[in-house]
Amino acid sequence: MGNKKSTPRNYLSEKDLMFLESNTNFNREKIIQWHNAFLIDCPNGKLDKKQFIKLYLQLEPTEGKAEKYAEYVFKAFDSDHSGFIDFTEFLLAFNIRSKGNLEARLSWTFNLYDLDNNGQIDKKELKKMFQVLFTMLNVNKKDERYNVEKRIEEILKKYDVSGDKKLSHDEFVQGIKNDEPLQKLLLDHQLD
Repeated sequence: MGNKKSTPRNYLSEKDLMFLESNTNFNREKIIQWHNAFLIDCPNGKLDKKQFIKLYLQLEPTEGKAEKYAEYVFKAFDSDHSGFIDFTEFLLAFNIRSKGNLEARLSWTFNLYDLDNNGQIDKKELKKMFQVLFTMLNVNKKDERYNVEKRIEEILKKYDVSGDKKLSHDEFVQGIKNDEPLQKLLLDHQLD
């Protein structure tokens, strides 16, 4: 009785459609198309981490290694921390990632790298961020421009307004809004 398992929903109600229309840049027809495609890969209506990484690597092919980055992206898409991504989580995150304005995309990126979800990105998280990005982009690690420790110090010096050796959400977003090369690296995975 009390252990009833919930049945995954693999349909969109009118309420779901209205919610997604008002919270994304997609129209009703596109939402239905996306949902049908989602169900082809996830007939039970849920996408687990392993499936997500496989799909992500197909959608975002890079010359480097993107598996670790895909794990971070999974965490950011899994907004309820259930270990699965449902269609609503997928479409909302995809919308921000691909069609959101600069501030929304930077906010999403902040959440991607705030690994412990404490509202700040510390040196350890910045280090992981650059290591993952540089590995994914297959940079020459001997090149001084890609020295992780040096990049961390530069960023903290520029954007850590409070001086606590961490970046708050606002420090991250405001700082990177005015740093085009870092924007390209974080949002488009392109080197300057």
